[in-house]
Amino acid sequence: MAQNGTPVNGSVSPARPSPPVDYPALLKLFTCPVCSDFLRPPIPQCKKGHPLCGACRPRVRGVCPLCKQAVTNQTNIMMEQMSQLIKFPCQHARKGCAELVLLKEKPHHESVCDFRPIHCEYHEHGCATVLCLQEMAAHVRQCSFRPH
Repeated sequence: MAQNGTPVNGSVSPARPSPPVDYPALLKLFTCPVCSDFLRPPIPQCKKGHPLCGACRPRVRGVCPLCKQAVTNQTNIMMEQMSQLIKFPCQHARKGCAELVLLKEKPHHESVCDFRPIHCEYHEHGCATVLCLQEMAAHVRQCSFRPH
């Protein structure tokens, strides 16, 4: 490599360095083992430290689904703090949304997301179609419930 950073004698420039965090693996750590939603504070945990979401705590009846230890009354403070720093995928990612948002911004983003499901504007005329906002315009143009 020359001093100016260009390859010499046809050598290949070094590969891009790997990211500092394995993002998919990190997200998996923040996934509830019961409902598969992302964990958000408060984050209860069992005696061994396995987290689950607060909404699922009553469903497990005090027993960790992973190790069968008791679920404690203590929350996982470290995971709660980290969850405030990580950008999570939109709940409509499977429909095509590529946005990553902080937990505090998720409710607003998901309420206005172009990939959120909406009812056809002719719902009151009998159309039961629900599509993501991006697909709805094409449906509305050919909807059989559209007044002529």
